[in-house]
Amino acid sequence: MEGSAPDQALIEKHARARGFSVDVVTHEMERPRVKRYLKAARNIAEELGLTGVPAFLNPRGELHLGGIDETRAVAMIGPASDAASE
Repeated sequence: MEGSAPDQALIEKHARARGFSVDVVTHEMERPRVKRYLKAARNIAEELGLTGVPAFLNPRGELHLGGIDETRAVAMIGPASDAASE
């Protein structure tokens, strides 16, 4: 990612602009089912050694950590997509 990290106010502004209810999302985050899911997802990420940086798993099963640009994204999926369409 480029630029500074967005603060909570900016995140909420963009979420509202796209039709999300911040109050509903905040309420849903407290549901036991959601908390269990997020805990399981965090545990899997920790077991895989993933951190807060983006992680991408391409169609060939290769894990790429860190931000990527468009050129790298196309290179990651291009050969697998080409092979699948043959």
